[in-house]
Amino acid sequence: MQPHANSMDFNTPEGWQHDFTGFFAHWNHNRNVGWSFDRWLLNEFPRERPYVGYLGGYTTLNFVPTIATMILGLMAGTWIKRADQPARQLMIASVACLAFSFVLHFGGICPIVKRLWTPAWVFFSGGGCLLILAALYQIIDVRQWRRWSFPFVVVGVNSLAFYVMRHTLDIWFSETLRKHFGTRVFQIFGPELQPVMIGACTFLIFWLVLLWMYRRKIYIRL
Repeated sequence: MQPHANSMDFNTPEGWQHDFTGFFAHWNHNRNVGWSFDRWLLNEFPRERPYVGYLGGYTTLNFVPTIATMILGLMAGTWIKRADQPARQLMIASVACLAFSFVLHFGGICPIVKRLWTPAWVFFSGGGCLLILAALYQIIDVRQWRRWSFPFVVVGVNSLAFYVMRHTLDIWFSETLRKHFGTRVFQIFGPELQPVMIGACTFLIFWLVLLWMYRRKIYIRL
């Protein structure tokens, strides 16, 4: 929150051309139910200045659709362990989720917006993930084509460690790379792709850390 912030620093102005209209307007940034709830809840606690909004769009009530996303993951794991034809079950669930998300979005009920983690986004993203999971299950577990997947296995078995590094060390590593190697080396494909190259190098460092953990059978789990 910036000093002397007011509501217009965080809200889109009335009549903004990119705002949703009609029933979709219920989901506009910092003018939706989640935002209203936070305006009430977060201002019930002592604060340096009143809460007026959040640039990112996420709200406290986002925990509800987030839990729904987690439940989809639990269901997918259960199908893989117990279903007679896991890939088929995952495909059916994927098509159902994607179809329902399109009905919600194109039916004018709920837009597919990741930044608000809308219910339609839950089904859209969940359906896409289930589709990918079904394909990978068929390729890796059924057909036994596994050798190519080793780099992903290294990340997968320590996904929590990767998540924490990504959100706590990413900026530090990026700045350290710039400090020690300069910016020219990362402009080999042009200045426009410099952020991509720095990001790729940072990811490689994280992956090497995970590889070290994998070879020593160090797994961080909850």
